[in-house]
Amino acid sequence: MTKDDQAPEQLARRARELTREDRRADHRLFWPQLLAVLLGAGVLVVRWLWLL
Repeated sequence: MTKDDQAPEQLARRARELTREDRRADHRLFWPQLLAVLLGAGVLVVRWLWLL
């Protein structure tokens, strides 16, 4: 097998690794982002209720 024959396999393996890392990073970001959105929504609701 030549170096050129191995390149597509290495590229595919690297793409799988990057995809797996991206999914982990996305999962780690999900909960803090959800918490921030819920807190923001809560503040807006409290402000709206206060102004009634």
